[in-house]
Amino acid sequence: STATSGSRAGAPVAMPARWAAVPDCERPNKWREAMDDEDCAFEKKQKKLERELAKDGKKIRDRNPYKELIPQLQTLDDFLAANGKAAKREKALVVKFYSRQCNACLRIAAKYRRLALELRDEIDCYEVESLASRALVDGLNVTKVPSVQIYDPDGVTRLADSTCMPDDFPRVARKVDVVIQSMKKRRSAHRLVATSYADELCEKRSLAPATTKPVGDVCEICPD
Repeated sequence: STATSGSRAGAPVAMPARWAAVPDCERPNKWREAMDDEDCAFEKKQKKLERELAKDGKKIRDRNPYKELIPQLQTLDDFLAANGKAAKREKALVVKFYSRQCNACLRIAAKYRRLALELRDEIDCYEVESLASRALVDGLNVTKVPSVQIYDPDGVTRLADSTCMPDDFPRVARKVDVVIQSMKKRRSAHRLVATSYADELCEKRSLAPATTKPVGDVCEICPD
């Protein structure tokens, strides 16, 4: 039996030693701690690509250490700095809230990493450990873990706030995609309006008296 000696019915069952010593994806589903079939298939694909590139003396771009790909936020200043960075690159900001004591949080880690990799050109992903960053968690009104918040960093606008159990993750991924598409449309419309306004200003400049001088570089956008 794999049950802990002296355990009663309903008590936790210990993982057999033969499986405890191997990586999660090599275990039967019953004994996996963090990865599901989809996560393992992704990891298998990554390792295959890594081997193929290694033959040519290259390194896989996707083998980013987790902490580099998904930095930790601990303070409000960290959060605001992350928004500023994302705004400059016109990306959405995604923040996962978790606890080290939460098994469900552990089970979405691989899914969150995959999301960060697959959409890295569109989103910046971060995470917050709830016990270590209590002030930030309270400041962002986080009441449950695991959960995910999605922001448009232009104005630090929260666009989505959702609990994120392992079975919920596809829904969260869809919300991220909706936010990305919404931000693209809004920025495209903003650029259209800005271009139209620039044309109007340039026309006014062309009709201004010759003695009128532009202040600084305000007319750099206008043709000579």
